[in-house]
Amino acid sequence: MAVSRRQRVGSGEVSAARPVAAREVARTVLPVGIYSSMYATCNARALMNFLSLRRRSEASTFPSFPQQEIEMVAELMEAEWARLMPLTHAAFERNGRVCP
Repeated sequence: MAVSRRQRVGSGEVSAARPVAAREVARTVLPVGIYSSMYATCNARALMNFLSLRRRSEASTFPSFPQQEIEMVAELMEAEWARLMPLTHAAFERNGRVCP
């Protein structure tokens, strides 16, 4: 019999049957030696949106407060993007790090 994460209580209220933790907390139980890699494709507009959300920058029009791990990935992605598409990256910076 499957156990549901939610159960009906009393007068129709819904409450958690067990404590629910954020998904990123799972990394605390993984062994340190686990190596992972990823391959992704995107267009420049999608990358600008990702960087505006996942990079902390004083020059940003809208502040962002990402977790350290994703910010490290975003830094590497932005460095490669700036190397491959310098004009688009410069326009992104001039526009307050906001994607069109």
